[in-house]
Amino acid sequence: MQSIQPDTYTWIVSGFEDTFALVFEGSKQGNYEQLTGSFLMFPSQLLDWVFGYGVRVYGGNASNIWFGTSDIGFINDLFMGGIIYMALLYGTIIASLTACHKKSGKVVRDSKIFLAFGVVLLIANYKGEVARSGMVLTAIIFLGYLLSTELKIEEKKWQSA
Repeated sequence: MQSIQPDTYTWIVSGFEDTFALVFEGSKQGNYEQLTGSFLMFPSQLLDWVFGYGVRVYGGNASNIWFGTSDIGFINDLFMGGIIYMALLYGTIIASLTACHKKSGKVVRDSKIFLAFGVVLLIANYKGEVARSGMVLTAIIFLGYLLSTELKIEEKKWQSA
């Protein structure tokens, strides 16, 4: 990835460095410095918390005139459709992963891979708008499906005629 998409590679590596610095050193640097400052904003009225404003507050959007900007996925979802929208969106993801977890074999369940999916989704959606990306959601559903299926090998017995 480093040679094919160096910008993406740099973004991913810096994200890990920023996250490790925040978790293990308590140091806000890089994106987290911005994401805990002006990007962390909330609706002003209770009704807006429930239903949202129907706009994204992601950079470059005309609605930013009234609300400001934020790259935080959760904040954008809150402004887009409120708690109802977020419950439907994240509830569907959690239900899908939970159903796949229940169908998966013991080895996969014991590996905590589904917990890792959830943690990565939480961190990535705080760092950007991941839950609105069709590719990310498709990957989660696809990987969840792959991990919930097991290869069945039937033993074949040779019989003499």
